[in-house]
Amino acid sequence: EINYAVGDAIEPGSVFKLASYMVGLEEGKFTKDTKVETGSGVYNVYNLKASDLDHGPYGNITVQRAFELSSNVAIVKLTDENYRNNPQDFVNRLYKFGLTEELGIRIEGEGKPLVRFPGGPGWSGVALASMCYGYGLRVTPLQLLSFYNAVANNGRMMKPYLVSQIERNGEAVDVFRPTVVKKAIASQKTIEKARILLEGVVE
Repeated sequence: EINYAVGDAIEPGSVFKLASYMVGLEEGKFTKDTKVETGSGVYNVYNLKASDLDHGPYGNITVQRAFELSSNVAIVKLTDENYRNNPQDFVNRLYKFGLTEELGIRIEGEGKPLVRFPGGPGWSGVALASMCYGYGLRVTPLQLLSFYNAVANNGRMMKPYLVSQIERNGEAVDVFRPTVVKKAIASQKTIEKARILLEGVVE
């Protein structure tokens, strides 16, 4: 049977928004206090309609508040306005975050992330807008969790492991040590801002 946390690469949806906000924060496109006009609660990119109408509309709100409310309109609008002419910059940053690589966990069947890139298979005019709020790309739950863990861990991404050692007849036959996948997925300033965004959701 498949271990869904490890083997099932799926569209993560809104939990991916943290990565998208971190792209813009890392590149200085906006701050957590930047105002975003979400208008009537709908934002169109070609035939894609991002909507907040299930719980909104939210009007003119800060990036911090948009993240707390999980506004689809805010993240799609911010990403579209800042990266529509250079989508490769957005995708490159996701690569630097480690969201496009397998973790190499020692459980068989790890799913392979799928993050499309401009000019590649499946890329279209709505690819960027879809991607920024967790659609049109695929990661496993464990891969996304490792990204969140890196934010909690001062930017250092670790390879997940489940046991510290394997013993036979009381003797250790295999020992597992913490392994760093990436020393820093982003700058410390961005990591600190991401934590503030996440704290706001909890509070």
